[in-house]
Amino acid sequence: MPQPIPTKEIIDVTSVFLEVNYPHLFGEDIAPLAIGIYKELCARHPELADAFEYFLGKHTRSVKYHRAVWNNGQPRMRIDLDKNEATETTASERQLSGIVLSKRGVKSDELKALMKVVNQKKRQKEENRRKEMELQQQQQRQLKLMGSEMQRLAGQGLDAAAIKKKTGVQLSERAIAKFLSK
Repeated sequence: MPQPIPTKEIIDVTSVFLEVNYPHLFGEDIAPLAIGIYKELCARHPELADAFEYFLGKHTRSVKYHRAVWNNGQPRMRIDLDKNEATETTASERQLSGIVLSKRGVKSDELKALMKVVNQKKRQKEENRRKEMELQQQQQRQLKLMGSEMQRLAGQGLDAAAIKKKTGVQLSERAIAKFLSK
């Protein structure tokens, strides 16, 4: 059963608690959070577990947090509760944060360059999909034409071997005979 959303007062108190006790993560100049920070917080302060869950969700979706992860596309270390470096942000995490920032209207040359690459990949994917659809449609048309031609030749009394020779189709005589029997 889902937990109730903490009240605004509890969230505000949690926010102040985290800013005071962990300013390196939740103060003015924040850093990307170490993976597993929620479990660490709950182990140290179990009475605030529900509030942490809600607050961290809100915090990690904020523009401020995405800026910390994006870091102008440069790698940055994730930080734990004790100010220790944990793991480095991955390229895909930075890219995702860059896309989020761009969609939220944040402007920078690095974000423009990122979005240009993302949009080029998107256009290329759409173009490849369109070409694949056209190829499939062309193949279907060719199969229909070949089927019609084989039916026409069968109607003239030609057997499967003669149809194969006449059309140059790359099917076995057995496959041609089976097709014609349908």
